[in-house]
Amino acid sequence: MSLIINRAIPLLFLFVILFPFTVQAENKAVEIEPQKRAHSPQLAAGIASESENSKLPYGRRFPAACCGELQIKGDMAEVTLVEGKAEVIKKGIIKAQPLTRGDYVAHGDKISTKKGSRIELKLPDNSLIRFDEFTTFEIVCVEFDKKTKQRNINVSMVLGKTWANVSKIFGLRGRFAVSTKTAVAGVRGTIYRVNVEEDNSVLVKVYWGEVGVSSAPKPDTASQSQQIMKPTKVLGPHPVAGPHPVSMEEWTYIVKSMQQIFIRPDGTPTKPMPFLASEDINDWVRWNQERDKVSGGQ
Repeated sequence: MSLIINRAIPLLFLFVILFPFTVQAENKAVEIEPQKRAHSPQLAAGIASESENSKLPYGRRFPAACCGELQIKGDMAEVTLVEGKAEVIKKGIIKAQPLTRGDYVAHGDKISTKKGSRIELKLPDNSLIRFDEFTTFEIVCVEFDKKTKQRNINVSMVLGKTWANVSKIFGLRGRFAVSTKTAVAGVRGTIYRVNVEEDNSVLVKVYWGEVGVSSAPKPDTASQSQQIMKPTKVLGPHPVAGPHPVSMEEWTYIVKSMQQIFIRPDGTPTKPMPFLASEDINDWVRWNQERDKVSGGQ
């Protein structure tokens, strides 16, 4: 009997020592198991995308759960070329960060190019838009629905030069516009460029197709806060002013191929006038024409 007890004591002692570790190992296995398990293929893909997403530069990151949706809906534009230095201030962020090829920009992003720098963006409808040095602009809207071929694209130019090669996919509908403080240039399928000077004057030149250039929309006064007015006496019948000239506050011109229009700093335009290609050759134009050839543009 004493022999059995003497043999059992070491085994009991060993069990007492190892038992807590065995329980802890089992608990850890239970905690890890749900993390390995994905409730659906979509969730599993989302976890994988988030892991890969964290390795990308900041400009290319976007929520993993809606990564595919954003690309399908066309809520972003891809940076396909950067020559020199360009910076982007992401929506909701104060600090600017460098912009590199392969990054994505979305509505609300503000972009600027430095001296000797140029960038090219590929929009979700396959249109290309390029910006010269010392250019500042904002992505107001960049939406494209592949099923309905409906697009809503608007780039707001603050200063500088842009060149747009707008996609001519059959059946495309919706809006494509480059807006400035004094004018809006809206198109369907064309090639044109816009220069915005420091005094807010604008030059639009059309190389192919047609561009509708109109005055910039005025602020909505109805949305402004209403002031409480004191009662006033209502006057009786009185003479009404006769016919008078209509102001040029609102205007629209169709600018055709090889025509240009100039908008003065006060927002008044000249009439569309033809220009010669031989007189329009400069480094910016040549560079864009070469890029259009490479991309298969007109």
